[in-house]
Amino acid sequence: MRKNDIFTFLVFIMTLLLATESFAQRGMSQKGYGGWGPGNQYGRMYDHLKNKTLIGGGIMSNIAEKIDGKKFMWNKKYYSTGAEAEEQMDEYEKDGFETRLVKKEGKFLVYTRRIVTEIVLEEGGQPL
Repeated sequence: MRKNDIFTFLVFIMTLLLATESFAQRGMSQKGYGGWGPGNQYGRMYDHLKNKTLIGGGIMSNIAEKIDGKKFMWNKKYYSTGAEAEEQMDEYEKDGFETRLVKKEGKFLVYTRRIVTEIVLEEGGQPL
């Protein structure tokens, strides 16, 4: 009986240790531990040197804007004249886009949107 008690106690302790280890956060002292801070697996996906928030003379613009209650996306280009921007808008409109012209700090920005009206599937394809 005494041996069974000792064996059961040892199994309990081992189970407790394994359970504790499995729930513990490992590697907190290592570079690249979990979470969202710099130097971790998610932070390494973002290259701050390639981020261009200030482009074209320091004008900051949102990639998406709500104009007239509709969502428009900026084409990420600055135009110095309205004629230049309108030329680009005409190209987009020929391709079926709805366009808007926004003037910010002396520069012209073109925002576009297009609504999907038809979904073409390959033969035997299923919609997602």
